[in-house]
Amino acid sequence: MFKKNLVFIVSVVLLVGLIAVPAPYIAAQEAGETKLFENLDYQKYPEIRVNIDGQQLLFDTNPQIVNGRTLVPMGTIFSTLGLTINWDETTRTATGISDDMTISFTIGSDQALVNGQAQTLEVPAAIINERTMIPLRFLSEALGYKVVWVGDSNLILISRFDIEEW
Repeated sequence: MFKKNLVFIVSVVLLVGLIAVPAPYIAAQEAGETKLFENLDYQKYPEIRVNIDGQQLLFDTNPQIVNGRTLVPMGTIFSTLGLTINWDETTRTATGISDDMTISFTIGSDQALVNGQAQTLEVPAAIINERTMIPLRFLSEALGYKVVWVGDSNLILISRFDIEEW
């Protein structure tokens, strides 16, 4: 009951215009409740920022846009999403492994292997600034995450729950 009253009060205050909320306001549905991405900085930065369930990721090499797709450093994103990292220097293949998922990216190939099944990539994995960079949206969605690009802020939001812009 308290949550419903609080939501009503906040809605009324917002309608009256007493609180300024940076647009877009992001929320995710979690088991019938709203999970908020609070305190996000919507100022546009020159580098691309990645936020997973409210946690800003820090990369040792900035994400790069290649042919309209964002590539991020493999090590940071694999470990953040709970994947064990395997690198095969001979084949130049990066593999992320979890209890129920194996996903492999070969440098320069437009194919990824998801649990042994080949899937086409719009942009292949690449070596940029001496880092293995992999396509963020493809990896995230293969693992069951939702992805939203907030272009006005150079911000990518990722969550296992639905992401809505309000």
